[in-house]
Amino acid sequence: NVPTFPKKVPTGWCSWYYYYTKIDQKIIFENLAKVRELNLPIEFFQIDDGYQREIGDWLYPNDKFPGGMRIIADEIKRIGLKPGIWLAPFLVRKKSEFFQKFPEAILKDEKGNPVPAIYQPLWGRGYTYALDITHPTSIAYLEKVFTTIVKEWGYPYLKLDFLYAGLLPGDTYKKNLSPQGRYMEALSLIRKVVGKNTFLLGC
Repeated sequence: NVPTFPKKVPTGWCSWYYYYTKIDQKIIFENLAKVRELNLPIEFFQIDDGYQREIGDWLYPNDKFPGGMRIIADEIKRIGLKPGIWLAPFLVRKKSEFFQKFPEAILKDEKGNPVPAIYQPLWGRGYTYALDITHPTSIAYLEKVFTTIVKEWGYPYLKLDFLYAGLLPGDTYKKNLSPQGRYMEALSLIRKVVGKNTFLLGC
């Protein structure tokens, strides 16, 4: 299949460049109200890093978002914009529920240790690790995450960060796949789950 590209560059508001991870429900609603007041000529309104309980626990908003993420998407739509949200689907931290429950689905090195993917001080001390994106548990998890965010929460614009983690060397569940092969399979899975009308920004 020949890929199709947007006819125009999408424009929008994103919380990252001013607030970084220091966002909450009140800040998001205040900015949304200001965008509407100024009648800015944008298409998307995107929530970035800072809403999730932990890296890897994308379906659990933290205490700063007591109403959950669907009500925010609904409000963004109400003023005529498309809701967007950030996530790093191939990353997971040790404190996350996913890492605690499914250590077998984390990418391991030849000694059986989790493969570090990034050191990001904004997320706390220690490394953030990579999923084994060929493991059945990771695949089921990715399906659930993307189904929930797009079809239940209502976000048609996804900013997908740190995707390189899907290419890191390690001992994977599927031994016959190259790093590029597993990466392509994971991206194809994401596209299949979210549908062709969801805008994916590879960050």
